[in-house]
Amino acid sequence: MECYECHLDFEEPHRIPRILTTCGHSMCQSCLNTLWKNSIVTCPQCNVKNPAASVLSFPANLALIQLRQKSSIDTCDIHNKNIEAYCNTDKKVLCVSCILDDGHKSHDITSIAKAALRQKDVLNAYSGSVIMNETLIQKEEQELESLTKSIKENYEKIQEELHFMYDSIKEAIVQREAENSEKLKLILQSELSNIENRHNSNQKQLCIIQSYKDELLRNEVENDLEIMSKAIKREVLAKQACAKSNGLNKNDPFGQFSRDNEANYFWKLIKQVFSCAPKPNVPKKEETVPLALASIAFTKDLRGRQPEPEQRKPQIVKKEQKPKPKPGKPQKKPIQKAPVVVKRATLTLYDEEFRKECNTPKEQIENEWQKGPAKDPNSDEESFSMKSFDLASLCRTPKSYIYAISGFSDKSLQTLECFNFTTNCWDFLADSLSSRTQFGAVSYKDNIIVMGGKIAGKRMSTCENYSLLSNEWSISDFELLSSRSGFAAMSISNDIYIAGGSDGVPIKNFEFFNGEEWSSLAGLKNRRDELAGTVGPDLNIYAIGGYGGPDMNCMNHGERYCLETGSWKDIPPMSTPRRALSAVTLPDGIYALGGYDGSKYLRTLEKYDIRMGKWVNLAPMKTPRCTLSAVASPDCQFIYAVGGFNGNALNVVERYSVVEDKWTEIVPMQHPRFMHCCLYISL
Repeated sequence: MECYECHLDFEEPHRIPRILTTCGHSMCQSCLNTLWKNSIVTCPQCNVKNPAASVLSFPANLALIQLRQKSSIDTCDIHNKNIEAYCNTDKKVLCVSCILDDGHKSHDITSIAKAALRQKDVLNAYSGSVIMNETLIQKEEQELESLTKSIKENYEKIQEELHFMYDSIKEAIVQREAENSEKLKLILQSELSNIENRHNSNQKQLCIIQSYKDELLRNEVENDLEIMSKAIKREVLAKQACAKSNGLNKNDPFGQFSRDNEANYFWKLIKQVFSCAPKPNVPKKEETVPLALASIAFTKDLRGRQPEPEQRKPQIVKKEQKPKPKPGKPQKKPIQKAPVVVKRATLTLYDEEFRKECNTPKEQIENEWQKGPAKDPNSDEESFSMKSFDLASLCRTPKSYIYAISGFSDKSLQTLECFNFTTNCWDFLADSLSSRTQFGAVSYKDNIIVMGGKIAGKRMSTCENYSLLSNEWSISDFELLSSRSGFAAMSISNDIYIAGGSDGVPIKNFEFFNGEEWSSLAGLKNRRDELAGTVGPDLNIYAIGGYGGPDMNCMNHGERYCLETGSWKDIPPMSTPRRALSAVTLPDGIYALGGYDGSKYLRTLEKYDIRMGKWVNLAPMKTPRCTLSAVASPDCQFIYAVGGFNGNALNVVERYSVVEDKWTEIVPMQHPRFMHCCLYISL
């Protein structure tokens, strides 16, 4: 299979065999180009003249091309013998001489058919990651479109505000206006250029993914030798198709522009021009933080309530001027974001007549503990004194319960179990309206709110209410902004926060509910599914571990959301990557326990010390598990790890003593469960 003229093998693309139409002999295209003169090629074999408008007018000899390809695939390039086997060690096809003479005897050698089957499995293993990557890119494209619109809207809004300010001031600030307008345009161009670059990169990646899909289809119809001849090239293509891009930077590019910044600039300018008197010095905010944190450490209710920044003494109310309260349960105050006053301080405002008229079970229990002399409103004693402060009063409740809600065992569960610390046993309460897994739950007023998760394998946005007083379930009058599972749910005062989760792929969303409507906040820095979330002792929100990130793996890092600045910041990583873990908060730090690290179920316990800024390993649980639920006691002495999964659904309950650094098993649940939620509630 060589050219008669140049004696070189036919090959693509320059020495393609072409048929001389008059005599029928074949020559390579390179030689035809040399012999073609005056639109005629004279055959060197028979001297017959073959007229043609161009060399490409002679048809290609497909039979020789196919024979050449088949020969190059079926035979060894070195020994020119038939291919018989495949070396998994060196990733080469082998003939008999290759096996015997080229040092492959001790290698892992398999048949071509078996190697091709294995190669199909290897290539198919990339499919899940490629599909997820394609979904992420498509979703990112939607986010890019939304981000473009948002940037343009922000640009127009800020431009309008700046022009309004410039129009209200005279010639002294004209130059300032021009400078800021130019900066805005540059930032807009830069951001749009970055978005366009990201869009082009995504389109390029989608083309690679499409090429991978095409190769995957060809892989299904090709024979074994064809599969193995293209194996390396296709594996490289598959890895390129799985390449993930970094997440979008959603920071506000126009954050340096604000009315306050411009007002400060103008104020300084006016002072220089008109010699205005300086403003009185105001203490810096940082100077007051340690005192606030010190007060919080002793007055914060760890189940979601927080004290007011400053305690004010009750005002004196004259007896004849005191309005008579209406009988029945006192009317609740409207939802406020301000912290709630510590209960001991508010008791001085209620008289005995008012206590007797509170008839609901919760108020009757509270009234039994509200006896005793009221504090004199005119006393000069400080409202908070370490000498007289009763720490036990913060957790002194006559009845405490752990509620274990729904989850999965051998099927999805609707059951609700309640552990009574008085009777030391688990009791079944009213079943929920639907069987949920991977959902969120928070204590909200006199109810437990169950949100989102999966019902019959489908992600939901619906919510349910469980009344702690009537033992009844009802449909909530609100839903999540979107269907999701595997997210973290927390409450601060009367606000509900949810972070992360999955809507088919891990997400960054962070939202809160103020009692009336949901609002979106700054998203997490990393996509996180099956994460743990908690409100820290510093009243910031923490998102820990989970599955996701740039590499879509189990994560050991976390991040903190500051309610004051509205932004997320990274915290030091844990010693172990964890997904499907649980986390609780105590005054000395955040405790992360259990989970799955990608290869094994975990029983380790770590504490994040906020003051030291690092994680500390503590005594591990007795039973390794993931998808568990953990709660902390209000007296800050114990952590309870409830249920979970380690190959089987668990009903095991362990109690951790903070003082002794020791785990003890207590009464197990009646029903094993995992992917559930637990809450510690005192009535």
